[in-house]
Amino acid sequence: KHNLVLFNSQLIMVFLSVFLMLLSAVIAICPAEAERLYFPQINNMSWDEARTYCQVCFKELVSVTPDNSAVLVEILNNDSWIGMRKKLGGPMDWSRWSDNTSLVFQNWYPRSPDPNNTEDTCVKLLSFGAWLEDDCNSLLPSICYEGK
Repeated sequence: KHNLVLFNSQLIMVFLSVFLMLLSAVIAICPAEAERLYFPQINNMSWDEARTYCQVCFKELVSVTPDNSAVLVEILNNDSWIGMRKKLGGPMDWSRWSDNTSLVFQNWYPRSPDPNNTEDTCVKLLSFGAWLEDDCNSLLPSICYEGK
């Protein structure tokens, strides 16, 4: 019985040590001052479906900034919808993100966006970080964010 109690005590100590180690790793990865958390979505959806999904389950489709562009490319497995759309006759254009923040950074693929395009178009983040217009009805993964 004494050995069983000693074994249980050691097991609890090992568990607590591992738990604290993992907790410190999570804190290091997600500091309290982090403004946004990113959630790549693997389900293919149209841009409108992806935006609605992000708004319901998180906050919004991601907006790309100089601060997060490298992180977003690291988590991408495929070209993915981001929070930019040119909606003719509507409130969104290439100067604002879907969360209504101003565009302060651009990384368009060469010859994009097409100034002659008269269709509503949405923007996908290519797996290497450039932006490209695409038909908003194309079915792609997306990146949502949560936070400020």
